[in-house]
Amino acid sequence: MYSSTAYTFSQINSSLNRLALDLAIRSVPANAALLDIDILLHIFSWVVEKDRPSLCSCSKHAPNSAELMQRPCCDGFPECQHREEPACVRGRPFDSRHCVHNLGWIKLGHICHHWRSVLQGIGRFWANDLCTLNNSALVHFLSYAKGSPLTIDLTPEKVQNMVHPATRRERAELLRPHIPRARVVRCGWYSWTPASFEQPLPLLETLVLSTEIPSTVSAPTLQHAVSNEGPLYHQAMHSASHPIILNAPSLRTLYFRLWERDRYVEIPRMLLTVSSITHLLLGTDHPNSYYNQRDIDTDDALDAREILDVPDGSLHLPALTRLQVLGPGAGHPIIRRLIAHLATNPQGALQQLSVQRINPSFLRSHISLDALRSHIRAVHPDNISFQFRDSCRTLVMSVARQRPGDERENYPSTTINVNIHDAAHSWIDILEHTLFPLVPLGEIHHLYLDSLPEVTGTQFQFSRVLRQLCSVRTLHLHDHHWMSSTSLLRVGLYPIVGLRFKEKPWLPALSSLHIAYPSEPEKLSSWWQDLEAALRERREKHGVPITTLRVLIERDVSRLEDDAVRTIQREMDKMNLFVPNFSSAGFQMLSVLQQLNYWTRDMIEDRAVKALAQIVETIEVVEEKEDGWPPRVEMWKMEPRGSGL
Repeated sequence: MYSSTAYTFSQINSSLNRLALDLAIRSVPANAALLDIDILLHIFSWVVEKDRPSLCSCSKHAPNSAELMQRPCCDGFPECQHREEPACVRGRPFDSRHCVHNLGWIKLGHICHHWRSVLQGIGRFWANDLCTLNNSALVHFLSYAKGSPLTIDLTPEKVQNMVHPATRRERAELLRPHIPRARVVRCGWYSWTPASFEQPLPLLETLVLSTEIPSTVSAPTLQHAVSNEGPLYHQAMHSASHPIILNAPSLRTLYFRLWERDRYVEIPRMLLTVSSITHLLLGTDHPNSYYNQRDIDTDDALDAREILDVPDGSLHLPALTRLQVLGPGAGHPIIRRLIAHLATNPQGALQQLSVQRINPSFLRSHISLDALRSHIRAVHPDNISFQFRDSCRTLVMSVARQRPGDERENYPSTTINVNIHDAAHSWIDILEHTLFPLVPLGEIHHLYLDSLPEVTGTQFQFSRVLRQLCSVRTLHLHDHHWMSSTSLLRVGLYPIVGLRFKEKPWLPALSSLHIAYPSEPEKLSSWWQDLEAALRERREKHGVPITTLRVLIERDVSRLEDDAVRTIQREMDKMNLFVPNFSSAGFQMLSVLQQLNYWTRDMIEDRAVKALAQIVETIEVVEEKEDGWPPRVEMWKMEPRGSGL
């Protein structure tokens, strides 16, 4: 078996999984009972992910068949394109002969009574996935969970199969008595969501909350909490005086998701009761969260205690190590002051600060800039990264300090993701005159690039600004999904070697180049030519050669190539036996190799040595998909997932 089979045959594996499921259904009844419980859990969880049950709208199971008969069919749902067909399961009533509640893995229980008996004996399976059942099945099978902790998920994604509001309300009422047994609770933002968590919740570890009544959540084991945007209170007047109280001494991550600016005043007061948190995410990317800063100086001059509206010295998060603010609402005075308070606290433990999808106006506030500068200086960065995302609508600048023995996601870092779409003609000025002064440029030894601005003229302006990084020793060129390292060579590296700036070399201290092997085979020829020309230019014309070259190739791909080539060569040596004996896997790998025309690691290294040994002293070809830092620019996945039972 090849180590990278999953890479090449993901579709085959999917087919094999489905085949195994079909075989299991048709197998001898005794075989079902002999299957390991973990295998059963894997099989049924896989099926429920691919084939989720839908609402049963027959007269036997629907809460109100008369209303359902008046409800129009769901346009756009694949099975609803032909309303006269009995396959429609969204809003069209069915008689008992066309009951559709037996979809997904519930179908297994209806096909064979042996499977049904096996299912009924797996209490922890029902506890983990009970919310995928319709209400009739939920009532029938809830007892099989016995005393196991429950995962209760009422988010829109999980209850979208329940079309009728009455069905949703019924679901909430059925589950309400079982909330004390919940390990994971995810509530939607509907009026039928269980609203009261005043009762003790001794097992609760994860809570995703959108309630309508102010409450105190008492959960001694709660570790992850998400507060969704939505009407948390019956009346708007309550929001100014009755924030939710989280009595959770073990809480570690707290995520305010999609909050509107009118509710920002609640956030500091909620933080007063959660001093144990280590990760805090403020999601201010709600459509109504944009704050138009007409008079930034006036806002900055206001007293912080007045803005945050908390007693002086009471807001203290001593364990906080990660703070992320997401969205244009970061420019609001409350959020700006909160960032400044948490980022500049000399007694704090904040290691990572990230502001993402912010507007350029955020950087016009001296409160914001002082907070960013303070944290960057505390990080003592030796790495800097520039990335262009969202079709060059956003610029991401990250600085970090590598620490031996630490995982890259734990490096102390500051990340600024700014929307430059509305500042197309001034973002170079923002970078040069606003962001660069925040960074101790003389301490930066590593520069990471994986993309460039789309406009050629702007690319060279960007290159000019980067000339300030005179202490950079190692340049990392990565292979991004829309801009390969070939493009970075042609446009990014040539200014480095002085092709456009002949008076002096770009990055004079540069001695090491780490570059990703291109993912597009058609660019291989020009890639080698560009690489050799750039290295030779820097060595021969400027006398500041790059002494170390490291070529990065993806680990999975390279192993596939090595193993596949050896296998194919062995089989090709036995031509008389090739057709009857050569596996379908071998044929597929041969096809992949012919399409990609990739080389093995040894071949890449051999080519590099032959072409570049006279230019570069040390050449390495490394099976490594990621080259250390920088951190990923995607949002932290702080919305926790339920654990298996």
